[in-house]
Amino acid sequence: MKKLLFIILFLIPTLYSMIEAQDLKKSFVPLSKFNKDTVAYIKANYGDVCYRYPNQKIELFFEDTDGELPVKSFYMVSDYSELSYLVLFFYTPEEIKQRLVNGLEVYSITCVLKDVISSKENSLVYNKLFRIGFEKLCKMDTSFREIINKFAIEFVVYENRTQTMKKMLKL
Repeated sequence: MKKLLFIILFLIPTLYSMIEAQDLKKSFVPLSKFNKDTVAYIKANYGDVCYRYPNQKIELFFEDTDGELPVKSFYMVSDYSELSYLVLFFYTPEEIKQRLVNGLEVYSITCVLKDVISSKENSLVYNKLFRIGFEKLCKMDTSFREIINKFAIEFVVYENRTQTMKKMLKL
């Protein structure tokens, strides 16, 4: 009886979540299928809210995008000594500015972190990120990725950041 209860309560949900995770991976459509249209690629793979990465390290997101459409810039948003999400772009800061000057829209992927990075609980990491800069568009580099890779994602959101970037870049 205990074995049956164990199977019902533990193994079945575990197997279900493994199958669901594999289905999400299979549903990822490569950039080549979109004729290099990055906006269509982002919309198809991330939609409005994507739960492809729940409780997964952000490193997995980078692994998925690095091959075809690497993240080239980012900014971090801090609320009262806590970092709760990252805004990631598939464009360099220069490309973002050029898109805006040309009247094109700018899209981003916002990664909402499962656990906030707090200046109190995780002060070493928070201080490293603070030195990089909050509310500032930064070029993606390995030092930032090394700091952030171990943190888990709750979900990702595809967003049009055109107006935000115009304000940030004073255009």
